[in-house]
Amino acid sequence: MLAARLGATSEEIAGWVWDGPKLGGLRAYVNANELDPPPRFYYSESMNVDYLADLMACWFDASEIASFTPRERYICGKALIERWSKHPGIHGKGLVLARLRESRLLDIHPIYGGTQGTFAEEDNFPPLETGLFPLSLVRAIEDEDFEAQGDTAKANPVGHLNHDPDLQARANEIAKRLIAERKYRRPTRDEVAKLLAAERGMDCATVLRRIRKQW
Repeated sequence: MLAARLGATSEEIAGWVWDGPKLGGLRAYVNANELDPPPRFYYSESMNVDYLADLMACWFDASEIASFTPRERYICGKALIERWSKHPGIHGKGLVLARLRESRLLDIHPIYGGTQGTFAEEDNFPPLETGLFPLSLVRAIEDEDFEAQGDTAKANPVGHLNHDPDLQARANEIAKRLIAERKYRRPTRDEVAKLLAAERGMDCATVLRRIRKQW
């Protein structure tokens, strides 16, 4: 019903169950065919990393499903990476990681709480692709970052090789910091571009096209 009415994915339904009704999500139950009333289902750290497998054993209240309006929509990490990778010059996974580091994005895992995107040092945490991301945050980033990139591209004259003043300003800041750290040895354009690409979640080649060595 949720898939037909809201276009919800199984991952998104898992996110709503993790939220619970107090946070605008859903209740789920177990053994509803055997017990009346059935016990409430909760995700716990003792479960397997595959949160969808546990969801498949759940039961839902038909009346609650029929009237449910989600407070938040979710997109899984794999779909988000694919979504952002469709934009020219954008490395989807790199951008997701960059926005997580900036605390502009949040990764959720119903069992572990988060993914290796936030807990990179924890090898036992689930991969970034399995996480759930609030769609409100995703759209805010797209409105701010992607719209700004589009405006910059339109402002550049033909033959300008997509020189980006905003990227250039940040490149100059990075270069200035490196010069101070290295006792005034000037970094190469490639060195600055690699750092800037990692920070912005962009392809290094794209950054190289958009900056000049002005330090």
